[in-house]
Amino acid sequence: MQLLKQIRSAFRQPAAAAALSFLFPGLGQAAAGKGRRGAIVAIPALAVLGAFGLIVLVEGRSMLNAAFDQQWLTSLLILDLVALVYHLWAVVDAYLVAGRAQPRTRRGSPSTRKWAATLAVGVLVSGTVATHVGLASMDLGWQNSVSCISSLTGRASPGQPSLPVRRSRWLRTTAMTR
Repeated sequence: MQLLKQIRSAFRQPAAAAALSFLFPGLGQAAAGKGRRGAIVAIPALAVLGAFGLIVLVEGRSMLNAAFDQQWLTSLLILDLVALVYHLWAVVDAYLVAGRAQPRTRRGSPSTRKWAATLAVGVLVSGTVATHVGLASMDLGWQNSVSCISSLTGRASPGQPSLPVRRSRWLRTTAMTR
């Protein structure tokens, strides 16, 4: 029982609450004692996960075709950028909510603990940005690859009309020799 109280107390610390919201938005707010706020913060993440799960269940076989659709890839990129802002807000909000829930101590010079917590949140924010930037980079690379393949083959990606493509001189001569 004592161990459970220690764990609960540890998760109510601002840095721990921010770490929980880094793992899943809303967990930090709930751990800080604001369960209703945590549930509200978690709604967008749960909605996106539910929608993605439904898409996979209903359209599972056509998901591979969507990987070659420029519009779908652009939509995923925009979703990732919105998720980045939402995720950053959830981490910082969990830190602030847990900080407000802490008992006030005497005012004075900033303690080492406060700087350590701020550094921990900085690391979590940097990790969040790095994760979403990595996903955006992969998406842009995939879009570039699809665009290159489409322009070389003269075929548009699924969902786009076929447009005539002017081929380079090198491509025409190599196609003729085959």
